[in-house]
Amino acid sequence: MIAKKIDLLILFTLFIFFANAQNDNAPSSEPEKSKVIKMPRFPVADFPKKSIHVSNIQIIQMVRDSVKLGYVLKGLGNQVVEIMPSKPLTFFLQEHIIKMYKNDYKEDGVKILWVLKDLRVGEKTGFMEYAYTKFNALAYISSDEKQYKFVTAIDTVFVKQSGGDVTAWHGEDIENVFKLMLKQTLKNAVTLNEQNVEKITIEQIVEKEKQPVNIPILSAAVYNEGGYANFQEFLDNKPSVTIFSPVAIGKKKLKFISMNSNNQADTLSIWGLCKNGEIFKYEDDVVIPIEKYDDGFIISNYISSTNRRNGNRAFSAFIGGVAGALISTAASGRPLLVKSIPYITKTSWQPEASCIDMKTGELSF
Repeated sequence: MIAKKIDLLILFTLFIFFANAQNDNAPSSEPEKSKVIKMPRFPVADFPKKSIHVSNIQIIQMVRDSVKLGYVLKGLGNQVVEIMPSKPLTFFLQEHIIKMYKNDYKEDGVKILWVLKDLRVGEKTGFMEYAYTKFNALAYISSDEKQYKFVTAIDTVFVKQSGGDVTAWHGEDIENVFKLMLKQTLKNAVTLNEQNVEKITIEQIVEKEKQPVNIPILSAAVYNEGGYANFQEFLDNKPSVTIFSPVAIGKKKLKFISMNSNNQADTLSIWGLCKNGEIFKYEDDVVIPIEKYDDGFIISNYISSTNRRNGNRAFSAFIGGVAGALISTAASGRPLLVKSIPYITKTSWQPEASCIDMKTGELSF
């Protein structure tokens, strides 16, 4: 009898244990707000067998946002999810570079310095899944770790396609970018013309390449009203187009006009506009609500509704009742695509936009 009671007690205990475990592992009803990416556990290096000797590879990251590597839309409701590195970005990258190449270092080799200016990841869902890695970096070498010579640069976007979820691929994609960067660094270092190369210190490199922070539109307490004839006017917070009117053409197109000296309507070509203190990017005959976020501007839909400033009300009052059809957001059913990448011209391959490229004014991710 005692044995049976013990058996029943054990079974009851196990039942409670597994019931709690199932509750702990049950999917949360709360939407996921972020995803953490990790580098591959077992890095694969492909250090060229015949190349100059390398003693060390150091990375300096100077990206605008080192906390978030990008934004993606997940689920049927296009829930905004932030993509974040599993560790502080510099350590996240440097640790993996060491794992990849430490066994190939030679004491008599040169030191390689990679200056990372931009690193972003993105995803696009649908019938197929697409993973994107934007990489912009410079490579320098030094024989004395004091004076460095510029070797090469990479500024491109890599695309991968799959039939399943691609979030787990981002770490592997970054690793593959490092492989390409090393291959190009070593190749160009061999053919480097020593006589015509300027030598500079790390401090001079950092000063030369650091992101500008004195952009008026980023520090302005008030946005000046009007239309921006170009991206530079936006950066300067100085819109030059002061008199203009929106005109809806059908249900899907919006034009801006002004009256010329002959009292005739001229169609305006503007980068964007500020109305009632809110900023909009104008592209493909629609206006896109954008707002300052950290050290750049992103599409308002990528900011949580509780923190969002631009709710389209300012422009709706300006244009009237057709505003809903002519204001484009990431969740409106009219996907905003990055069309400025010259070698990605096929619509199905183009990334979904989440922000403004603060160098060019184009939509980016």
